Amino acid sequence: LGISSLQSNASTIGEVNPVWYHFSPSGDPEEPFLLVAKEEDVKSLLNAAAENGVAVIPTLTNVGPEASETKWIVSNLEDPESRSKLVQQVVRIGRTSPYNGVDLNFESISEKDLPAFASFYVDVARALHKHRKTVSVSINATHLSAESRNVWAKVASEVDGVKVLLYPENHKRNLPGPVASTAWSKR
Repeated sequence: LGISSLQSNASTIGEVNPVWYHFSPSGDPEEPFLLVAKEEDVKSLLNAAAENGVAVIPTLTNVGPEASETKWIVSNLEDPESRSKLVQQVVRIGRTSPYNGVDLNFESISEKDLPAFASFYVDVARALHKHRKTVSVSINATHLSAESRNVWAKVASEVDGVKVLLYPENHKRNLPGPVASTAWSKR
């Protein structure tokens, strides 16, 4: 978890985004997110963050050990009742947990599905803002095409932060190197 690093560098850290929630492989609409961290690790990080004035905004993601669960999410975003339940689940995690908000990181999204995800992000942000919680979204740099800029502009106007994921310059299938070097990031 890097708690000692957090404590040593707390003066330069405003927030941490532990990747604690993954989509359930079962695709259960009543409990679509699973807490994958150990309870004692969560408590340790929450305590260290509180002692050092660092916000804890866990990441909820569709990326798990095997692969991303994008098809299940898309089918639930297209159905209004399922979408409402999914929004409620995210709000429940953000509202009832001792977190400052949530970070939504859904990967392997096709260009045609971006509007559905964008509307979902906006719905979550509006709901959590009523509880004074923050919402950030993490987006892959490949989703910054000319066609998608209007979609992301709408999302950016509703959420508290947008994090652009600059990887993968290098990954396990090519030569060793940085995930996103400065030159890669400026492209």
